[in-house]
Amino acid sequence: MLKIHSGHFLFIFLLIFTGISCQKQEEVQTLLPKNFPGGSVYNPNDTTPISWNPDNIKSSPLNIAVSSEFDGDIVSGIHPVINMMTIWNNSISINFFNLHPSFVVNKDLNDLSDYQDNEMGIYKSHKWFSDVTSNALAVTQYFAYRKNSPYGGTYYEMSHADIVLNYRDFSFSSPPLGLNQFDLRSVLIHEMGHMLGLQHNSSAPGAIMYPYLDDQEVRITPSQDDKNKLSLLYNGHLSALSSPSGMASYSEEENIPWPPSIRVIVEMDADHRCRHFINNKIIYEHPW
Repeated sequence: MLKIHSGHFLFIFLLIFTGISCQKQEEVQTLLPKNFPGGSVYNPNDTTPISWNPDNIKSSPLNIAVSSEFDGDIVSGIHPVINMMTIWNNSISINFFNLHPSFVVNKDLNDLSDYQDNEMGIYKSHKWFSDVTSNALAVTQYFAYRKNSPYGGTYYEMSHADIVLNYRDFSFSSPPLGLNQFDLRSVLIHEMGHMLGLQHNSSAPGAIMYPYLDDQEVRITPSQDDKNKLSLLYNGHLSALSSPSGMASYSEEENIPWPPSIRVIVEMDADHRCRHFINNKIIYEHPW
């Protein structure tokens, strides 16, 4: 399900910005990189995983700030963000997320790149971004550096990530209350999967990382596929992550340079078209 240029294609396992909505349009969006050094050419024959340092995260869970605006989404005393973090923590018995996060004033910034600061977080946007499709339910942005893996080989080690939900163009509730309402929990847990380095899997309709989410649909239980891929990332089997669901595509003719650091954007759109960007370049699209 790849929309790519004509010619012979080479594949790499790289997807960096994740969102839960994709737009059906011909033009390629321009997302300006921030703080990227120039560098070596990346070999597109590689299937290179993206994750947090597997050893570090097991001893030091991610501290993710949570917008205080999500307090209004608490149902029966259950906070939707904390609840979804807990589900991921329990999925393969690794505490990926600190379950006592800081609750902060909502960051509703004009430019997505400005979220690359000294605080990772989950926020609501009431004005959305001019360089991200208005069909996106949410977007996950993250940054990573190419490093040697503690298990051998190389991988892209994540250094910063944020999730922003599109409250300008969509309505969310838990559970969804009617037509055109999207389940907040399902959006959050999907985006958190991207925050952990998981990519879309178009061949697993019941999985959290399935790239499409319909209004009123609820999908908050990790499938065995979700768990297996998470275990591959964090339990020392990075080389096994070479399935098409974890790859981006490039034309051999483009000779695209890969610097030692990357910025990734993944969209999951309400019109069932999801696009992924690495350093300004659209690399993957899920057609409906």
